[in-house]
Amino acid sequence: MTSSKAEPPKSAIFDSHGWLSGNNPSGFFSDAALRAQLIRNDPGKLRVRTNESYFKSKASLILVDHLARPETGDQDFTALNQLPSVIATGEPSQ
Repeated sequence: MTSSKAEPPKSAIFDSHGWLSGNNPSGFFSDAALRAQLIRNDPGKLRVRTNESYFKSKASLILVDHLARPETGDQDFTALNQLPSVIATGEPSQ
């Protein structure tokens, strides 16, 4: 007996909007770790894929930012000080 599991799609079709991300749609896709390509013969439509799908790599679900290293005594807690701003606005404080 064979399994008939359907594979999830590797891309999605997206109606592009120039106003997206402050009139910077390519910046939006880059910030979201997505690849977007115009669909030939279909103006305003984009084929969108994740970077992992595009590069055929594994997803990086967890990122580690070493704030302190006990072996060297290095300490940089700047990232923690910026958390309230990131949570409130999505951007680090300047």
